[in-house]
Amino acid sequence: MNQIDYTTTSPRFSVTDNKQLDEGFTYLNAHGYVVISDVMSQDEVNMNKELLWKFIESVSNSTIKRDDPETWPSFSSHGVINGLGIGQSEFLWSVRSNRQVKNIFARLWNTRQLLVSFDGCGVYRDWRYNSTWKTNDSWDHVDQNPKLKPDRCCIQGIVSLTDQNQRISGLIVYPRTHLRFTELWDITKNSRDFVQVSSDHAITLVKLLVKRVRPASMSTQKTRCSTRGIFCGMDQGRTRGKLVHYHAGDLILFDGRLVHCNSPATAIEERRPNEHVDLLHYVLLYM
Repeated sequence: MNQIDYTTTSPRFSVTDNKQLDEGFTYLNAHGYVVISDVMSQDEVNMNKELLWKFIESVSNSTIKRDDPETWPSFSSHGVINGLGIGQSEFLWSVRSNRQVKNIFARLWNTRQLLVSFDGCGVYRDWRYNSTWKTNDSWDHVDQNPKLKPDRCCIQGIVSLTDQNQRISGLIVYPRTHLRFTELWDITKNSRDFVQVSSDHAITLVKLLVKRVRPASMSTQKTRCSTRGIFCGMDQGRTRGKLVHYHAGDLILFDGRLVHCNSPATAIEERRPNEHVDLLHYVLLYM
């Protein structure tokens, strides 16, 4: 079983402070993910929640009602909606077109000529109300082909419309595994970008035996490792998965080479069954 840290919070870097934003990009380069705060106001969050519910109710011909969980059918073992026109919905265009979202990606890539995917969104229901609603965990994967696209070419993003923590649900990442991307060559069998990583793969399980040599600079750092095929430069111990904590209106960026998955709630508190539905939106821009 992979070790997952569900409780330690990650630093958040405000989009309203250029110095913090640059520090956030440095964190992204080093760890493979970062949380950018203050991307959406509460009014914008509420507006986009409303647009999502309008989409869901519309495509269901009003058989799904937001205030009646008895009408919420099971639709995905992973909580992901990627069909029914969601990619071109008013909801997703609203989030994609958010001024701060566009500014962050433009600054990250140093251009405003950006390409965007039309992926979808994630909706996570309170599975205490219905145990079949609990989404799958441990489906670790990367979203970039290790053989065909070994370098950084894609930064993925999640704009969250709710707070996310171990009491709700969220994103699991394996920090710094984007720096060990070539270790996934052995399981890359086709040209697809989605590559699932088994729970016993070395990139998430093998104990690291590292011998460091003094680097000339960060960009030229070299290390010498044991013969167990481990990327040089990771801390000793085991690669540890981490649940990323973030707040409504935050944008979470992560490298397409980073091993990750989503997770259902793990620390359950007493609350009314229909009190909370977890809403995520996936937005991906790359060049």
